[in-house]
Amino acid sequence: MSDDNQTTGNSAEQNAFPLFYTKPEALSPERHGDLKFDANAGFAFASKTHVVPLNVAELAAAARFYPVVFIGDKTPVPVAVLGLRKDENLFVNEDGSWVNGAYIPAYVRRYPFVFVTDDEQTQFSLCIDRDAPHIVEDGGVALFEGEETSEATKNALEFCRVYQAQVQGTQSVGASILEKDLLITNQANISLASGEQLSVTDFRVVDEKKLNELSDEDFLDLRKSGALAAIYCQMISTGNWSHLIEKSSAAK
Repeated sequence: MSDDNQTTGNSAEQNAFPLFYTKPEALSPERHGDLKFDANAGFAFASKTHVVPLNVAELAAAARFYPVVFIGDKTPVPVAVLGLRKDENLFVNEDGSWVNGAYIPAYVRRYPFVFVTDDEQTQFSLCIDRDAPHIVEDGGVALFEGEETSEATKNALEFCRVYQAQVQGTQSVGASILEKDLLITNQANISLASGEQLSVTDFRVVDEKKLNELSDEDFLDLRKSGALAAIYCQMISTGNWSHLIEKSSAAK
């Protein structure tokens, strides 16, 4: 969440391109017919990322391993906190593998594929990050078989389709939580075993007091919107801050 000893939650939204993507291109047989997809390229691309977006469908799985918080000034977006410093992901090993047994967020697993929408946000095109180490000329599996998409590309298309649908559901849940005014801005002041002091700022969490003071009608509204599960996952995930501190101390 910034440089030095302060981390801010909004950095996941600061790039013009989506997080991780530096050269997105609409996938086509004319441009990419000879290219391959290497699924074993690993997760080194995420090694400098301390937060990644989450969809509500994966919150229960993610909350077992990461602190989950909300960021964004408008519709709040849930994110997994992967490190206590900017450019620190404590869940990517030196060899580019993800920490064994830990849940890998769908946003990470989607890479290097992504849906890009038109200006009217009515049509989506499947794109790849041309700079991704997963896109190669030799090895891996073909992106196209002649003019037709390969099985690997069809699987990526379906993954992105499901992911995009879950994004819309996540936005709806975020709007419901915001409407009930349940989020408060929070800050974590952390002391590592080395004596280093860190401040994690600019994120929001559910205020349990406000949640408990909701009317029965408002509480029922949250249940009907699907927001309750997201709320409880976020609250339960706070226990993972201590695990993150331990991992950060050990990394140093």
